[in-house]
Amino acid sequence: MKKSIQEAIQEVDMDREWDKNQDALDRLEAMKPDDPAEYIARAWCLAHSHRYPAALADFNAAISKGYRDVKVYFGLGWALSALGKREGAVGALQKAVRLRPGSSMVVDALCWELERLGRYEDVLGELRRYAKHDPLRNYSIYQHWGRIRGKQKKWKSSYISYVKCVRLNPPRRESDNYASMEKKYRQIADIRRRAAKADPEDVHSFVKLGQELSAAEWHDQAIDVLGTAVLMRPDANLYRYIGEAHESYMHLTEAIDAYKEGIRMLSGTVRPADLAPLYEGAVVNLFKCGYYEEAIRYGREAITLGADGPKLSKYYSGAKDYSHPRIDPVLAGWTSPPYGGVLLDVLDEE
Repeated sequence: MKKSIQEAIQEVDMDREWDKNQDALDRLEAMKPDDPAEYIARAWCLAHSHRYPAALADFNAAISKGYRDVKVYFGLGWALSALGKREGAVGALQKAVRLRPGSSMVVDALCWELERLGRYEDVLGELRRYAKHDPLRNYSIYQHWGRIRGKQKKWKSSYISYVKCVRLNPPRRESDNYASMEKKYRQIADIRRRAAKADPEDVHSFVKLGQELSAAEWHDQAIDVLGTAVLMRPDANLYRYIGEAHESYMHLTEAIDAYKEGIRMLSGTVRPADLAPLYEGAVVNLFKCGYYEEAIRYGREAITLGADGPKLSKYYSGAKDYSHPRIDPVLAGWTSPPYGGVLLDVLDEE
């Protein structure tokens, strides 16, 4: 009996041995889907497995067969972004937003791509349109607003926006775990209250707010607030925090960007010892992502400055001596955008 696409997809288990999983993916890729829905299901599986060129072909095949749905354009944007085709990703995600303008997941993805292209006013335009769909709940847009205004060096607007995003809806008494939810609600409300009294143009206000959000385990918001603080006044410890926070989310390319930006901004202005954690973070994560030549360059630079240490030396030597086939960062999944990896049914439910 001929195996169906869904049966072949179920044979793909990312927890299995790598070579066995690749065999299952090869068999899946060789099959011919019968309808657009099967192309979408296979494309999603292939994208999750970092086979972005094949996923891209399936998404385009579904579109050519008349499939018009938010899933196909969201997935198309994901695959294009992972392949470094950011302008194409924006075009695909704009179509997804038109189909579902009230989806925070889809709008977030589009804004992420636009931000990487430096199209800040376009990001703000998307956020304004999104806010109209559910203004009472969509206060999370202010986090994006704060980050973009920070990149535009509009510090007061940035800070006020961050304060607005520090909010939780009060829990219902009939909710499960009401006591713990009420405690968290009061903690966040206290942070917001203190932050609202601070000077919105003082870098110390940003730092304090970021630190309090981090202590409250609002790490995503803390990364953005402190990311704006280092734009105002570069600081090695903040760059280190941002890089390590990205690492904790397994966003290694974002971590690399933070470490490299810190080195670029602070070189020649601080002691080499202050840069040592940034060089170490850069070299370790460049090695993990398969960017060996860059790992060697930053490692050599750190050694020359006297900003090296045992861990950096280990990964620097590993990059120089690596004799196995070079890791493909795309196939390893390191080029996938943060919004990649969402499950189909999650996108359907939003």
